[in-house]
Amino acid sequence: TIADMCQSAQSALPGSVDVKSNGETASHNSGIGRTLFVITAYTLEECEDDAEVVSEVVEKVAAKRSLSTEKNLGTVARQLWAPEANPFSSRLERNTASAPPGRKYYENGAWQAWLLGP
Repeated sequence: TIADMCQSAQSALPGSVDVKSNGETASHNSGIGRTLFVITAYTLEECEDDAEVVSEVVEKVAAKRSLSTEKNLGTVARQLWAPEANPFSSRLERNTASAPPGRKYYENGAWQAWLLGP
């Protein structure tokens, strides 16, 4: 399945990226061809926030491209699936002192996938 493929791809990628502080990563990757970009988060709410950041970066890249050329360079990014609970997440709850009451954190608790590039 697509989820299995992305889980495998994610585990093969070195390191991780904080989408909120490294929005430029999505901007940079959008110029190097097609890139599968899987984003995980501790909670569904964090994953939804990350989706907003990626959408904003994609809009900025698309606007910049349209100003720099009259040619249609294709789609900048496409969301393959929206933020959702990750069926492969850790089952061990992560104690987080700053967690809002009632919110539980799990490693890779939620995920989404984007295809960056034309």
